[in-house]
Amino acid sequence: MCYYSLHLEHSRNNLHHKVLDAFSKIHQSDGFIYGSGLTCVLKACDWAFNHFNHSFVKQVHCLCLKTRYEADVSAGNSLVDIYFKTNNIEEGEKVFDELVERNRYSWMLLIDGCMQDGLTRQALELFVKMQMERVTPNPFTFVSVLAALAENMVEMGMQAHTQVIKLGFEEMTVVGNSLVSMYFKSGLVNDATRVFESMENKDANSWNGMIAGFVENGYEADVSVGNSLVYIYFKTNNIEEGEKVFDEMVERNRYSWMLLIDGCMQDGLTRQALELFVEMQMERVTPNPFTFVIVLAALAENMVEMGMQAHTQVIKLGFEEMTVVGNSLVSMYFKSGLVNEATRDFDSMENKDVDSWNGMIAGFVENGPQERNYLPDGLTYEVSGRVRR
Repeated sequence: MCYYSLHLEHSRNNLHHKVLDAFSKIHQSDGFIYGSGLTCVLKACDWAFNHFNHSFVKQVHCLCLKTRYEADVSAGNSLVDIYFKTNNIEEGEKVFDELVERNRYSWMLLIDGCMQDGLTRQALELFVKMQMERVTPNPFTFVSVLAALAENMVEMGMQAHTQVIKLGFEEMTVVGNSLVSMYFKSGLVNDATRVFESMENKDANSWNGMIAGFVENGYEADVSVGNSLVYIYFKTNNIEEGEKVFDEMVERNRYSWMLLIDGCMQDGLTRQALELFVEMQMERVTPNPFTFVIVLAALAENMVEMGMQAHTQVIKLGFEEMTVVGNSLVSMYFKSGLVNEATRDFDSMENKDVDSWNGMIAGFVENGPQERNYLPDGLTYEVSGRVRR
């Protein structure tokens, strides 16, 4: 097997130590390595910096110079990356300057390297120069640049945001997170919130960024922001932090209580959710319709008497006419085995949706055959088919 094939096979299997062993033997015997083989060795060098002998990169760099492979963009990029990772800034810049061809990845590596080394102004100057040379930044270049623009350069940050939108990068989660962070660090909370809400795909960093941004800007006491924090903490399973924010809120509204009750229910803390529902009313806070939807689900089994009391409250507050509340009442009664009550509530509903009809079908299936005829939909046939089988 030729050296090139050997390097390629080991590299594909991430056997970096074998790549370096083979390179060492070839180098000692004055053997020759193809250009693509050098790329495999450079990839292995990146791994080696985190494990053992750092002298490999110098040997490879010398071989690149000897074979004039240093001018190749992929090899040059690998060298730039490795030198910056080992804080050899001058060597990295020298390799970059000597590249005959540069692509946007080359520029990204240089800009990111400057940022990692705290050279913020130099990174921004390179970002401007890059575009003057008509090189379009990639999304990760914007991630580095937005971090540099977070403080005292918000106007340039907004210009970068415009570029992000034009290039279609705003949909990328990592870029969205960087925009949110930039606006928060610039004190522009509304702008940060607007970007966050427009993000279709949020990850853990997105939610944590919102929490940190609100806290940094002193918004915990604001009821709407407090509610957002409670929601975010429960969404990310930080139950204790969510409860802590709720307890420290100077002002709470019924939405605050709903979020806390729903968070407990989502975490399986049914008893705690019901206790909060009682405490909420003791503090003379009127539940909203969606709080009843949550609570009725908790009362569906073994607590039907309290469920009936909740039903009375629903009627007094005029929420029974809402389809989502009516569906929850029907579900509660079915799960409690009270088929007649469930049927009566269903019949009294003026506006029924697909969930209403499917709830009735599921309720009848759970409670045994009934002598009632309802017009079925597609799900009805699906449920009935499963029952017959």
